[in-house]
Amino acid sequence: MKAENAGGAELRKAGADTGTGPDAGTGAGADTGAGAGRGGAAERAGAVPAGGSGADGRRRAPAWAVAGLPVLAMLVGVLLGVLGLLLRIIGVVLLCRSRHWDWNQKRVGVTVTAVLPTVIALAYNFGVSSSRVPAYVPWLLTGLILVMVAVGAGWLWKVRTVREQGV
Repeated sequence: MKAENAGGAELRKAGADTGTGPDAGTGAGADTGAGAGRGGAAERAGAVPAGGSGADGRRRAPAWAVAGLPVLAMLVGVLLGVLGLLLRIIGVVLLCRSRHWDWNQKRVGVTVTAVLPTVIALAYNFGVSSSRVPAYVPWLLTGLILVMVAVGAGWLWKVRTVREQGV
């Protein structure tokens, strides 16, 4: 065992290609073996990795689904609260994983389509005594939240970056 470690150290001292350093990835057999795929000839030629069109090879949701899910979550949430909450969480996750918006746009989108409507609904449901509120206030707040979510989703759709498939 000790001889193997010493031999490995001698190879590194002799300048063998270990995948690190200024000459990493060069020389005979650089695109084969355990390190193949990291900077290999196929990737240098512009090939798309198998498994999806995302930068890391994972499939991504289309922009229309990401922008439309908050509106669907709001409409479903009016009728079925728990399912609407679940769809809202899924929409936030899809928006954060999407490549169609930068981080500032994602932050505004999450705030307008998920955080503010949730805060308004929680503030009304747990912060106001229903005996002192006129009957139209819940409908007014529901309409306000729906308009806020629709405007936020429309803004996300407007500012999205259209990217080619496979890039």
